[in-house]
Amino acid sequence: MGYTSANAIPRNPNVEQISKQDLESTLKEATRHTAKGEYHKIHHGPKILSQLDVSKVREAATHCNRLFMTLTARINRPYEP
Repeated sequence: MGYTSANAIPRNPNVEQISKQDLESTLKEATRHTAKGEYHKIHHGPKILSQLDVSKVREAATHCNRLFMTLTARINRPYEP
């Protein structure tokens, strides 16, 4: 007990192609015997997101990078009434 089953997590460099259903079931399987308990999006998600390296996420997920670039451009644009 208290370990993560790394073998339960498939190595897929195309992170945007992983279905939400597959991702959630994989995380639950990988964490079901851990001290913190089985993965739950609401309970564990914020902590996981706070530990992500944004540059690695942007590199691995082109749609995420595009979203960040679009938001940054919109935020930095002068106000247009």
